[in-house]
Amino acid sequence: MKLKKSKRQKISKQVRFKTAVVLSAVILAVQAACDLWAQDTKQAEDMKTFPAQISFVYPISTQGKLTVDYCYNLSVNMLYGRVGAVDGAEFGGLVNMSGNVDGAQFAGLVNKANDVEGTQLGGLVNTAGNVDGAQFAGIVNTSSATQGGMQAAVINRTGVLHGLQLGVVNIADTIESGISIGLINIVKRGFYKEWSLTFADYQNVGLSYKLGVRKFYTIFNAGANFVEDRLWMFGIGFGNRTSLGGSIDFQPEIVSYNYFYSDFSYVHNTWNTTHLKLGFVYKLGSRLGISVAPGIYYSYDRRDRQTGYLSISPVAPVYEHESAYGRHSLGAGVSVGLIFN
Repeated sequence: MKLKKSKRQKISKQVRFKTAVVLSAVILAVQAACDLWAQDTKQAEDMKTFPAQISFVYPISTQGKLTVDYCYNLSVNMLYGRVGAVDGAEFGGLVNMSGNVDGAQFAGLVNKANDVEGTQLGGLVNTAGNVDGAQFAGIVNTSSATQGGMQAAVINRTGVLHGLQLGVVNIADTIESGISIGLINIVKRGFYKEWSLTFADYQNVGLSYKLGVRKFYTIFNAGANFVEDRLWMFGIGFGNRTSLGGSIDFQPEIVSYNYFYSDFSYVHNTWNTTHLKLGFVYKLGSRLGISVAPGIYYSYDRRDRQTGYLSISPVAPVYEHESAYGRHSLGAGVSVGLIFN
């Protein structure tokens, strides 16, 4: 028995929600571990000031437990240190914990601060409340309130983004200004998703899933060719969808495709084509549209000594250059398709 439309939509929303929960759980678990060390802190301007402190493992330091009441221009922590605030720089072998940072934090493993104006650079994790600057980490960045600047890690998480997230997985409650660039971009408010079924000379039939926000989303593509050589292809790219008024949207995209023989023989040889597509979408309703996307492409085909070059499209390229290792091509193509939101 087929599910009713409302029930299918409900199940789809539940799947998206569960995916977001799992990804968020990874981040929150790391943040919760850091919060075990959290302390109530005064504002930096209300603290005593001292030029520098050195600690081994808090409270074994030059000022013992009093470090949480001081703002330092230089803080050096051999393994783990806690200070009230930093107005300058903090260096840690493993973990840095600070109330507020106006400057930079560098740690082998974890940096934690309430508010940061400057930079956090952590081997594994950076976590803060508000960040006006940048976070760079080996695995996870979190700014629970706002991120004004840049986050770069495998996983990035923020409340309100005013800047750039660059990672494999990016999560934000809201993007007020800026973009998230990654394989998976999840925005709780303003999330954009799209399925498209397309037909083109260079990809006879293709299916794409797009996710992110309308002004910048990630594209995952799979398709097949059967008009010339029998091929499979897989692509990844980025795009934008902007309303031109009325029922017309402008949809520029750049997608890189890798082509393989239908039996996946000679998988050590790759044939790559990068398309810049200038698409237009005519909306037939709130969830359905028709797209037409003319574009240009650059293609590189490695020479296969057994089969020669692949034939990707029946439309000849505008320009070709052949070297000892392969063939470089420039050309044009067009796709048409159905858009499902």
